Amino acid sequence: MDQQDIANLRIRTLMEEIEGKLLQIRETIHDLLMSLELQEHVQWADMVQKFCSLSGMFASLQQIMRKPDHNNMDDNVKLMKMTQFVPKNVSLELDANLTNFTDGRLPNFGHNIVPILLRTKLKPEVEEDELNIERERSKGDIPKQIKTLNSHIDMLCGKLADFTKLNVMDRLEAPSYSEEETTRLVKAICLGNGINPKAHSRNSQHQTRSRGGSPFVFQHLRELMHTNLPAVVIDCGTGYTKLVKDANILKNVGGKIPDLDFFIGDEALSPSAANYFVKYPIRHGIVDDWDLMERFWEQCIFKYLRAEPEDHYFLLTEPPLNTPENREFTAEIMFESFNVPGLYIAVQALLALAASWHSQDKNQRSTTGLVVDSGDGVTHCIPVCEGYVIGSCIKHIPIAGRDITYFLQQMLRDRELNVPSEQSYEVAKAIKEQFCYVCPDIHKEFVKYDTEVEKWFNKVYNGENSITKKPFAVDVGYERFMGPEIFFHPEFVNPDHKMSISDVVDQAIQQCPIDVRRDLYENIVLSGGSTMFKDFPRRLQRDIKRLSEQRLAQSEHLSGGKLKPKKIDVNVISHKMQRYAVWFGGSMLSSTAEFYQVAHTKAEYMEKGASCVRYNAIFGALT
Repeated sequence: MDQQDIANLRIRTLMEEIEGKLLQIRETIHDLLMSLELQEHVQWADMVQKFCSLSGMFASLQQIMRKPDHNNMDDNVKLMKMTQFVPKNVSLELDANLTNFTDGRLPNFGHNIVPILLRTKLKPEVEEDELNIERERSKGDIPKQIKTLNSHIDMLCGKLADFTKLNVMDRLEAPSYSEEETTRLVKAICLGNGINPKAHSRNSQHQTRSRGGSPFVFQHLRELMHTNLPAVVIDCGTGYTKLVKDANILKNVGGKIPDLDFFIGDEALSPSAANYFVKYPIRHGIVDDWDLMERFWEQCIFKYLRAEPEDHYFLLTEPPLNTPENREFTAEIMFESFNVPGLYIAVQALLALAASWHSQDKNQRSTTGLVVDSGDGVTHCIPVCEGYVIGSCIKHIPIAGRDITYFLQQMLRDRELNVPSEQSYEVAKAIKEQFCYVCPDIHKEFVKYDTEVEKWFNKVYNGENSITKKPFAVDVGYERFMGPEIFFHPEFVNPDHKMSISDVVDQAIQQCPIDVRRDLYENIVLSGGSTMFKDFPRRLQRDIKRLSEQRLAQSEHLSGGKLKPKKIDVNVISHKMQRYAVWFGGSMLSSTAEFYQVAHTKAEYMEKGASCVRYNAIFGALT
């Protein structure tokens, strides 16, 4: 392909991009004018949002025009100036007036002669459209639109006056806007700079804006727009991070080469990133590397959510018994590095409890319950009473999803299967997620598998060697029920811990105040991916019920039959959003009006410091 073909291909690609962007701008302007003309009451925040949308489109158009070529020598503007374009809406017929006018004209754009296309006439249908536009313009539609826009500007000023509690006389004596501010707003929209004309580079995105001298209109526009934009909910776990906005699920892992690239999620674990240093920023639910965690959040916000942190309130989650110092570190990163307007740090158990409400009747929803939260790195049993966590009764179980994966990986190695060593962990993880289930009795399950081999040894995992690209197969047998069984027999993997998860749940409830124990038994909520095994809720409910019945029978026996304890109802709740319960609960509560009232604001942080996030108010929706 010669240079001329390359230039032609570049021109065609450029024109397609420009045409597509201009069509978007045209549709947006049309929608804006229609909303002004047809709607009687238009929300001023919607109007500002549409203006900002136009601003972004103009900015994108400028970026397309400034894009350099493959040699990084010339931008597209110079290429367009040196190229002759023939419009599609002209006819071959020449306009006599244009011909006389252009004869003998000196070229001023690099051509040797005046091109013939400047002497042609518009097509008849195009001329008719132009005449129709002139007729419509003479009917007074434009003045009508201007009048409508002026009325919305008056309504905007009224809203700002109500917000700042200014009366009408004060507003007339000291107007809150000026010609300079209006000019800045129009210039920001037309030039694509947004409401704040200062452009932010990647290095300047982590710098806070000046807190003084901001014009009245722009300052309060930004403050009021926060309440009209959805809050960003980020649930960071040991293995996965859940993000609001199209329900993004990322693997909580970061890969980097010092001072060069930085990837997270599947990109960090892909074969193309084999030479990268891989590290998990969170260990057992607690942040282990704050510098890596900050870069991880940066990628989540700007790359995956594509959000401007200064325009959204943020709801982050924390594990139970998280230290106040960790909350302060989180606040410093969010307020100082990302300049968020508001932040709320919620305990994961409360959000999981709220997520279980969508599977219950409205009159059965309760803020008292015990949450069994088991993820990839840690398992907790958290009792909650009337929206408050009973911290002294929280139980930690050193068994989680990653331990099950390691256990299955070791079982596959003991069988000496033809699984590539570098893929053994991923194979074990895939088997865990696809085939594993919880059995009612492990001894009977072994007997069942041994007596009916052909019936139960029929699951096969098919994979491909990442290096040789040769397929391999793994027969799945005892691994199906042995993996999740370590929750009920933890001595299989950890000789130092011999209490099953049902014993831990029962012990956590028994250590709580006696007047809330029955409510806790009746509302045991599951949360996390490691509770998604088939029949896990049924097995847990059965074992806890047996423990409670044995305790009641023993009490009756010790009293000589004089005491007749009331039977305890045990109810383990599972639901469809169980795997992402914390994230789902955060999404529910962040959509309520109370969220913006209890969240810590940037002004509060600047006044009190990072210690303001040590205490977080309980949602009114919860209480």
